[in-house]
Amino acid sequence: REFSRVVPGPDGARPIGRIWIFEDVTEQRRVARQLLHLAERDPLTNLFNRRRFHEELERMLADGRRHREGVGLLAIDLDGFKPVNDRFGHPAGDEVLIGLAAAVGAVVRRNEMFFRMGGDEFAILVPSAAAQGLAELARRVCACIAGLRFSFENDAASVSASIGIALSTRNGDDTEALIGAADRAMYLAKALGGNCWEF
Repeated sequence: REFSRVVPGPDGARPIGRIWIFEDVTEQRRVARQLLHLAERDPLTNLFNRRRFHEELERMLADGRRHREGVGLLAIDLDGFKPVNDRFGHPAGDEVLIGLAAAVGAVVRRNEMFFRMGGDEFAILVPSAAAQGLAELARRVCACIAGLRFSFENDAASVSASIGIALSTRNGDDTEALIGAADRAMYLAKALGGNCWEF
């Protein structure tokens, strides 16, 4: 960052020069970036957090209304995560969440956003969404999570996922309606035994 100021002459009429002041703001910018990262990222998985989810959902819904396009939401809840935590401890649970975040992160496409909402709950937001594409994404995510294998104390462990799908063109284009519809669908998937998805 730089500032400059004209230096007036002794008679006040003609300037005799200009003073330049330079300030290095590299460290300030680095700290600002770090604070932003902490505010919108989950510290364990480095996925976007609940706060960023609500910001992005509002933005995508506004864009969807403007362009008359659907916004998709996948609400993901893990099946069998609590037994892993109870049997092997929280470090094992953390390992599962970190591994899952990396694996599912590789499955979502560039325009889709993956979030950790807290605990063993995750979400994916999809702009310009249609029902068929959301079902295909849910199938890929389910298969990805069910295919993960972990080993703790020489014992194998795995989890699966119950996924609820909501689409703004079907379920309403405001945040509460979309979240509520996705949650209801997710609980239905869980009631059906898990490792599946429901609209």
